Amino acid sequence: MSLSLIVKSRREAVGWTQADLAEEAKLSTAEISRIEAGIRSEVGPLTLHKLATAFAKSDYGSEYDAWLSGLVRAAITKEAP
Repeated sequence: MSLSLIVKSRREAVGWTQADLAEEAKLSTAEISRIEAGIRSEVGPLTLHKLATAFAKSDYGSEYDAWLSGLVRAAITKEAP
Protein backbone atom coordinates (compact mmCIF):
# COMPACT_ATOMS: atom_id res chain seq x y z
CA MET A 1 0.00 0.00 0.00
CA SER A 2 1.39 3.39 -0.96
CA LEU A 3 1.75 6.37 1.31
CA SER A 4 -1.07 8.09 -0.58
CA LEU A 5 -3.47 5.21 0.09
CA ILE A 6 -2.44 4.95 3.73
CA VAL A 7 -3.12 8.62 4.39
CA LYS A 8 -6.38 8.66 2.45
CA SER A 9 -7.72 5.46 4.03
CA ARG A 10 -6.90 6.65 7.56
CA ARG A 11 -8.39 10.07 6.90
CA GLU A 12 -11.61 8.54 5.59
CA ALA A 13 -11.76 6.01 8.45
CA VAL A 14 -11.55 8.87 10.94
CA GLY A 15 -14.26 10.72 9.03
CA TRP A 16 -12.17 13.78 8.19
CA THR A 17 -12.14 15.81 5.02
CA GLN A 18 -8.81 16.82 3.52
CA ALA A 19 -9.36 20.24 5.09
CA ASP A 20 -9.91 18.64 8.51
CA LEU A 21 -6.67 16.67 8.25
CA ALA A 22 -4.79 19.72 7.00
CA GLU A 23 -5.98 21.72 9.99
CA GLU A 24 -5.12 18.98 12.50
CA ALA A 25 -1.70 18.36 10.91
CA LYS A 26 -0.94 22.05 10.40
CA LEU A 27 -0.39 21.45 6.68
CA SER A 28 -2.13 23.02 3.71
CA THR A 29 -5.12 21.35 2.10
CA ALA A 30 -3.14 21.43 -1.16
CA GLU A 31 -0.33 19.45 0.52
CA ILE A 32 -2.77 16.80 1.76
CA SER A 33 -4.28 16.62 -1.73
CA ARG A 34 -0.83 16.17 -3.32
CA ILE A 35 0.09 13.42 -0.84
CA GLU A 36 -3.19 11.55 -1.39
CA ALA A 37 -2.93 11.91 -5.18
CA GLY A 38 0.56 10.44 -5.12
CA ILE A 39 2.04 13.65 -6.55
CA ARG A 40 4.02 14.05 -3.35
CA SER A 41 4.95 10.43 -2.65
CA GLU A 42 8.14 11.26 -0.76
CA VAL A 43 7.59 13.35 2.33
CA GLY A 44 10.07 14.40 4.96
CA PRO A 45 10.19 13.42 8.60
CA LEU A 46 8.50 16.64 9.75
CA THR A 47 5.49 16.05 7.49
CA LEU A 48 5.28 12.41 8.63
CA HIS A 49 5.41 13.58 12.22
CA LYS A 50 2.64 16.12 11.62
CA LEU A 51 0.42 13.51 9.97
CA ALA A 52 1.06 10.95 12.70
CA THR A 53 0.41 13.50 15.43
CA ALA A 54 -2.86 14.54 13.79
CA PHE A 55 -4.09 10.95 13.58
CA ALA A 56 -2.97 10.29 17.16
CA LYS A 57 -5.50 12.95 18.24
CA SER A 58 -8.29 11.01 16.56
CA ASP A 59 -10.17 7.95 17.76
CA TYR A 60 -7.36 5.98 16.13
CA GLY A 61 -4.97 6.99 18.89
CA SER A 62 -4.87 3.40 20.15
CA GLU A 63 -3.68 2.26 16.72
CA TYR A 64 -1.14 5.06 16.53
CA ASP A 65 2.03 2.99 16.94
CA ALA A 66 1.13 0.42 14.28
CA TRP A 67 -0.10 3.09 11.90
CA LEU A 68 2.98 5.26 12.33
CA SER A 69 5.25 2.29 11.80
CA GLY A 70 3.46 1.42 8.55
CA LEU A 71 3.44 5.02 7.39
CA VAL A 72 7.14 5.51 7.94
CA ARG A 73 7.99 2.17 6.29
CA ALA A 74 5.85 3.04 3.25
CA ALA A 75 7.41 6.49 2.97
CA ILE A 76 10.95 5.21 3.25
CA THR A 77 10.76 1.98 1.27
CA LYS A 78 7.71 2.71 -0.90
CA GLU A 79 6.45 -0.77 0.00
CA ALA A 80 3.30 -2.03 1.60
CA PRO A 81 3.19 -1.72 5.39
